[in-house]
Amino acid sequence: MTKKMLTGVRPTGLLHLGHYIGAFKEYIHLQPQYENFLIISDLHMLTTRCSKEDIAVVGNNAKNIIIDSIAMGIDPHNTTFYLQSNIPELTYIFVLIQNLITIGRAKATPSLTKITREIGIENLPLGLLAYPVLEAGDILSVQADIVPVGKDNIDHISMTQEIIDRINKTYGADFPIPECISEDKNFVIGLDGAEKMSKSLNNTIFIRDNENVIEDKISQIPWVSPQDTSTVNPIIEYLQIFEEDKRIALSLRQSYFDGQDVEREAREQLNVTLNTLLNPMRTRVEKYTSNPELVDEILKDGTLKTRERVNETLEKLKNCMGMYNCCK
Repeated sequence: MTKKMLTGVRPTGLLHLGHYIGAFKEYIHLQPQYENFLIISDLHMLTTRCSKEDIAVVGNNAKNIIIDSIAMGIDPHNTTFYLQSNIPELTYIFVLIQNLITIGRAKATPSLTKITREIGIENLPLGLLAYPVLEAGDILSVQADIVPVGKDNIDHISMTQEIIDRINKTYGADFPIPECISEDKNFVIGLDGAEKMSKSLNNTIFIRDNENVIEDKISQIPWVSPQDTSTVNPIIEYLQIFEEDKRIALSLRQSYFDGQDVEREAREQLNVTLNTLLNPMRTRVEKYTSNPELVDEILKDGTLKTRERVNETLEKLKNCMGMYNCCK
């Protein structure tokens, strides 16, 4: 039986290179080996963005995620895209598994403190505390075997493993316990050099940025001296991550740490490097932005297909638990 892989993203806007390195690059590399699912997590989005204005743009953002994902290299013929809120069985699964984890365990999730600091939340919403449990429900619902994630979500997968292990041991089930895949180099600092790349911090390179925008953003990246050990030089860091010819990246890095003045050369090389990476993505974006009906079909068909799969998981979970059905 073919194993299943799941990744996901919240519909908060266009995708950027932080998304690409954080989870998508590894997913793209692995996709031929698995049956693949990509969840557009609009219920997760509500934990930090639940205004009427935020919700109003979910549909458009979801479609842009599909376009950007395909542009990055995800095969739409081998990945099922689906919208989380349109599968009510997901929330049923969440209700059933939430009692298998303690509040203390949920509070101990490292990403929780980081998220609340980044978005400036003083009073923690219940949904944000339970975010990793809902994520565990997402993973369980499609019975995923493989989950590529960024480093800040590794503990979420650990919690998922704990929950599914308890289900299997407590109720005699045989749900797969997912494997977390996280590359060593799957974290991208932002253009400011101070934080990770994030839309909320306005320090991103979007995959749709054109050549002029890329040039302008590179010109504004701070140049950090090699003597400053409090942070990294974003330009040198980006070249290590994105330049395909590692000899070029390593040569510039060595010259930088040797104290040579390579700022201009490094900025020019980064401009070439990023546009070489992004040009094929821009071409794929154009195909789908000019044919929006293709995106509508991908999202609708994928959501309907996934709902059938999730319902099968829900029924299996209820049967294993021995939930009473008074309506037979």
